Amino acid sequence: MYSISNYFPFLDKADFVKNVREVHAVEEFLGYEPLIVDFDSPSKDSTNKVFKAYRIMPSNTLFLAELPSTVFNIFSGTFGSEITVDIMEFDYQSVANLIEVDLVNDVDKAIFQCNGAYLVEDILTDNFINACANGLDVSSESYSEYKVLEDLDKLDTVSMSEWLFSNEHIDESYIMESALDTLQLLKDRRKKGKSNDAEDIKGKDAVYTWLDAYFSLPEGEEMKSGGREVVPLLIGPTAVFKSATVKELCKKYNYRMVDFRVAFTSRLDYSGLFQIGEVEGKKYSYACPMEEIVVCSDGFREFCKQSYQKLEDILQKGYTESSIASDGNSVETEKKYLTDEQKTKIVELQLQYKNYMRTPVLFCDEITRCRDKGVNGILVQLLNQKKLNDMTLNGCKFVAATNLDIQKGVEREEYRMELDMLYDVNTDLDVAYSNRFIPLKVYPNDVMDRWFEWASGTTDKRGFKGVTNIHPVVLEFLNNNRDMVYTDKPVLDAIADGLSDNEQRTQVFPNYRTWDMLSDYLYSVDKTAEAENDGKEDSGEEKLYKRKILEGYVSKWCCEKFIPFLESKGYSNYDDVKEPVKDDVGDFLSTALETGSPAMLIGPSALGKTSRVKQYMKKAKIKTGLEPVLINVNLASKDAVDLMGMPVKQSLTEYVGGGILKGSGLDDVSKELQSVVANVSADIKYGMTDIMTLRAPDKTIKDRFVTALKEGREVILFFDEVNRVSSNTVTSAVFEVISDYRFAGVDFSNYKDRVKVVAACNMAWEGMDDEAGGYGDTGTLDPAFAARFSIYWKKNYDENDVASWIEFMESQKEDGLIDGTLIEFFKGLDTEQALKIMASVEKRTLEDAQPSTRNMLQLSKDIKSMRGKRQENGTFKAKAFNGKILFTDDVVMQFEDLILERQSDSLESHAQKTIKFLDSLLYGSDNWESLLIGDSVKVGDTSISASDIVDSLAQCRDDLKQFTLKPMSADDRVECSDTIDLVEDLAGFVRQLDINTSNKREDMFKMYLGESILGEFTKYFNNTFGTNLDEDITIEQLSDKTLIIPFMKIVQRNFSKYSGNTESIVKYCLDLCNDFMEVHGKTLPNENYAMFLTGIKDILPNADNMVLFLKRSGENLEEMYQLAEGVGDDWIIDITSDFGNKVSREDIENIKKAIKDSKKSKTPKNVKYNVL
Repeated sequence: MYSISNYFPFLDKADFVKNVREVHAVEEFLGYEPLIVDFDSPSKDSTNKVFKAYRIMPSNTLFLAELPSTVFNIFSGTFGSEITVDIMEFDYQSVANLIEVDLVNDVDKAIFQCNGAYLVEDILTDNFINACANGLDVSSESYSEYKVLEDLDKLDTVSMSEWLFSNEHIDESYIMESALDTLQLLKDRRKKGKSNDAEDIKGKDAVYTWLDAYFSLPEGEEMKSGGREVVPLLIGPTAVFKSATVKELCKKYNYRMVDFRVAFTSRLDYSGLFQIGEVEGKKYSYACPMEEIVVCSDGFREFCKQSYQKLEDILQKGYTESSIASDGNSVETEKKYLTDEQKTKIVELQLQYKNYMRTPVLFCDEITRCRDKGVNGILVQLLNQKKLNDMTLNGCKFVAATNLDIQKGVEREEYRMELDMLYDVNTDLDVAYSNRFIPLKVYPNDVMDRWFEWASGTTDKRGFKGVTNIHPVVLEFLNNNRDMVYTDKPVLDAIADGLSDNEQRTQVFPNYRTWDMLSDYLYSVDKTAEAENDGKEDSGEEKLYKRKILEGYVSKWCCEKFIPFLESKGYSNYDDVKEPVKDDVGDFLSTALETGSPAMLIGPSALGKTSRVKQYMKKAKIKTGLEPVLINVNLASKDAVDLMGMPVKQSLTEYVGGGILKGSGLDDVSKELQSVVANVSADIKYGMTDIMTLRAPDKTIKDRFVTALKEGREVILFFDEVNRVSSNTVTSAVFEVISDYRFAGVDFSNYKDRVKVVAACNMAWEGMDDEAGGYGDTGTLDPAFAARFSIYWKKNYDENDVASWIEFMESQKEDGLIDGTLIEFFKGLDTEQALKIMASVEKRTLEDAQPSTRNMLQLSKDIKSMRGKRQENGTFKAKAFNGKILFTDDVVMQFEDLILERQSDSLESHAQKTIKFLDSLLYGSDNWESLLIGDSVKVGDTSISASDIVDSLAQCRDDLKQFTLKPMSADDRVECSDTIDLVEDLAGFVRQLDINTSNKREDMFKMYLGESILGEFTKYFNNTFGTNLDEDITIEQLSDKTLIIPFMKIVQRNFSKYSGNTESIVKYCLDLCNDFMEVHGKTLPNENYAMFLTGIKDILPNADNMVLFLKRSGENLEEMYQLAEGVGDDWIIDITSDFGNKVSREDIENIKKAIKDSKKSKTPKNVKYNVL
């Protein structure tokens, strides 16, 4: 058996490092040996196949994680000299150092201590363990001594198809007996004068009939002739009622079903932990088997039977007895009479024992997909001898199952290899192993009548009473289109179209399970329509379906036929009636969660899957008043212990009792039950120990889960990275949630309507743009696993994702969880830019970040949490982000213009411009970052603090204002010019400090955003952060004139929406002016109106924009200009400065005189005059 545990035992204990996709020559894998293979000959579809492998470090060993038959094909050259593999890399060194290799029961074993007991594995060599323990690389040249392929070749095997179709018959003796009974029944009816006309034909398929007969056999009946030689093995494609049939029969006969998914198990799941002892210098071991096996054993059930009777005896007596004294010949006892509360406790415990007394059925699913040699050996003993070690399971019934495409047809034979690989089937079976089974082939059509019988039965669901199990519309459609009940044509089409392995494995298709999920969805549509029309006069219900949801259940191909039928029954496409759904991903998740269907979302990295789930949670809270509990499980970082619990030992009495008797004063009862265990364990015919192994789940998760269910809340189990699991056992934990309604050791079958399951992953697909990156570090999905979900695969970002992410970030900002600067920047981008940024995440590498939505969210959180704050005592506590930059883009432009125009300006004019510049520079200087954190610059040997720079600039401004109040003397002119020189020097210091702050910010942003938008966002952040720009300012607030300039910067930020379109920008500004006047009218000082219009002029991109703005300012804004002119002639000159012919003071005086003269004439009263 090609099994990694023979070389690297306890690999599941090693640290998972990463997933990576690579191409390797087949000779690089452990177990390869040279064969006569013509690698130049064409191989079977080698380009599309991606295989799974391990890389074990530090030995740097590659090992294929495939079934033996697939390994044989790879090593035989079926897929060429090189193969593509998804590698799971593990660091094994720490585990190797903890392994002890020793003779146990005279056989070399690897021993690993765990929770006071031991795990034991068979090994073929300890060379790799020693190499890893010492940090040594093992070269692939040394692999030749390990003849794994040779072992495979020598195995006595039979192909699955040969074995399957050579066992065409099932137990016909039962069928013949049933036929005789039928003939007798018909004869008896004729004797009584009754007609034998068939009224309602409800046939059971042969497999069901055979299993029913097997289940009805008296317990242990098959052991009378020395044990049952074969075990029924249900074989058929996925979703054909295999496990459901076994569950149905268990319910019918009141049996206990214990479900084992063999493909996802290890030896620990059977043998459990080991106890190791030493006798005369030799080590020996005995197992403490896993609970699922123990509870099926004869000894355990005998213990339960005797314990039940012991409790019944105590109840009948009404008291317990305990020894209080002994003289060696007699014992004096004390009777303790039971209270009513104690009797109740004993009855409760009796029910536990009675439950375990029921006949167990051990259901071994996916049994032909086992990769572990140790597990195969255990299964052979279990299935053939009904034993595990010496522990007998004679009273247990065994049933096995596996997925395999057994349907026939020309197209199917053409794609036989692809279909077998899709089902991940070991196509070659050990003859000894295969002989343990009798194949019961389950074809989709065989179970159809039974499914329709169930589907037509009534139940209560989705708030409706007495409705059919399958929605009437679905039932009618399928009754008329029986070929659509189960057909995997979409899968065959995916293979034929050359789609990727991932796309084939996740292709949904119509089957019994998916029609059930679609039916539940339609019932939820009906319920929504009923609720929305409740109390309305028009009783007509508008039933709206969403096409993408239906396609996620039964495929786009199937919906082409089903949807017209659905619409003929009064249903309408949501997008045709309402506004089309903007957030398709959020809508899919929300709908799946509302209907309770397990949902799987496959999409690009950082798509916002978690944020969509949280949006649903908000809606659910509004609807129910209770916020759902989200349990987020990232499977890439979890192992079996994290999800299923640490293996621990527990006594049988503790296991069954579960603490029922604790604190009840019934210690004497506990002792009597322990004596029962001791007696049964001592009876060698049972071969049972008094201790079992079970998994103890994480108490924190368990308590959270249980508390939520008790409070009546929904629980959302969100399993992310489902295709990056480090071991198959991890996948089994998710299976357990979906199929067995069990999580963290809690059975939630009574609450299953309130537990919602979402899975998510990223996967590569055929035709994926190489420039967009890839998902080489992800694995594939098990098709049996994928078949249990409604799947939505979003391959590229679109504008809906942009809008959804913005909405999510806005909600985070409103909740006070993030800083809003980055999302405001993002909102200013056009859709094409935004999509490019979101998609850039696929180009990420370990060393280079990209602006993924996840990274942008984290940066927004960190800006908020790492923002410096002023303390109550007035001091400032600096952090990573503290205050504003004074040299923003507009201030830089002012400063550069000031320098350029100094030579051409008059001193008076330049002094005025310098004052205006200083007003802009020093605006909000109390919040300047360099001032807040105590920065300084060095001039010569002297350090000048940021505080001194600000004070000096303020002083210069005051001095310049004094110079401009009156005509300047010659000395004044010299001093004024010197002051302007000082302003230039001091402003240079400010600029230098701001550049230093900007560079520091850019370095920090690069960690989150990479290079693509780094410069653009840093510039935006510098213009925004620490000012009123990172707050929301409304027009209503502009009665405070200090907010007008910050408001205009926000307006300027929004210009990017219009992609430089002059008409749109000017219209936007005119609309703002109209809004300003509508809100404030004539209630504000003249300066507010002037500042608002000047602000428009300052932010418009160029002079032509301003000229167009003035020309478009119609009569509705005349009053605004009239009020603004009240601040003086200088404002008029400035606001009209972009016209070709500049307005002079003389022009203004002439206009004023003309207005004055016109007012003396008989001018109509409705004519208004102002200079502009």
